[in-house]
Amino acid sequence: MSPVISSPALWSADARVLLFGAGGFLGARLARALVDAGAAVIGVDRTASTPCWRVAEAMAPMLCRDGAQFDNVLMTVRDAQPNVVFNLMGQSHIAAAQADPLGAFAANVTATWNVLEACRRYQEDGGRLSAIVVSSSNHIYGSLRDHDRAAGVPGVLILAEHAWRERDALEPADVYGASKGCADLITRAYARGYGLPAIALRHANAFGPGDPHASHLVTGAVLSILANEAPRLRGDGSARKDYLYVDDVIAAYLRAAELAGSGVRADALNAAPDVSMGALEMLQRLVTASGHPELIPVVGASDEQRGSTEHLNSTTFRRLGWAPQWRLDDALRATYEWYVKRGGMTWAT
Repeated sequence: MSPVISSPALWSADARVLLFGAGGFLGARLARALVDAGAAVIGVDRTASTPCWRVAEAMAPMLCRDGAQFDNVLMTVRDAQPNVVFNLMGQSHIAAAQADPLGAFAANVTATWNVLEACRRYQEDGGRLSAIVVSSSNHIYGSLRDHDRAAGVPGVLILAEHAWRERDALEPADVYGASKGCADLITRAYARGYGLPAIALRHANAFGPGDPHASHLVTGAVLSILANEAPRLRGDGSARKDYLYVDDVIAAYLRAAELAGSGVRADALNAAPDVSMGALEMLQRLVTASGHPELIPVVGASDEQRGSTEHLNSTTFRRLGWAPQWRLDDALRATYEWYVKRGGMTWAT
């Protein structure tokens, strides 16, 4: 993998970065990028080592901490004395969050206010804190159907396009979206109410090398192709979503921290590709990029949101210096080739 390299003043040799959730797919990649950029990184997660952390080879210490325990979080922040804090800690799997709502709210909500409150106390005690970036999600907006229901509009087949802006109402319809929406609101409350240099980053669905979730669209399809099987879709694949290569997501985290560190108070930022993509088209392009166009994706039952497009508007973030750098076909090819070299999911064992 080729981590994103950034070289702003924020990542100078004496910069101290505390990264909660460093053991996850994005956290481990972010840790590697920060180390390569020259920052002194301390990772924090519920376990001292994870497959993602090992494969990223970040060469940074990892602390084993429970983000749902405030005393642990406060001690960690005070001991680390960071200039920059990232919070990517949480439950990122939608189905798992739905199956265990209490666990999801503890991981995504309680942990968020613990980190922000610890940062507030650290700053009040004289800590030199330049930036805080909290992981939000595109799922906090819900769907067009969710907004219609909230407005009392009878359910209809949606045939519309919409690009969510940062100022749009949040109408999540599941536990994952609600938990991330709460974390997003809490982040903005601490930024506005206490003057913390905090930004909630709402990014698109991330894909790329080292994603341990076989249920994710791209990862699952790659594994099917490696088994010489056609990728399968549960729906008809026509509903369009945002998919963003992992290096572009990491660049978004870095840029958000740079903006917060330079005094920009954006509260929340959307990070998304130029255009949304239907799931079926994504898989068609993946099988082409993999060199196995004969493995034609198999569609399932009709999608209840057939024809809908739900896309994040990232105009604000682009004006502030972030934009995707990877072409989709190149990103899909790089992802596939990484799993080929790693033997499918053998890297995660």
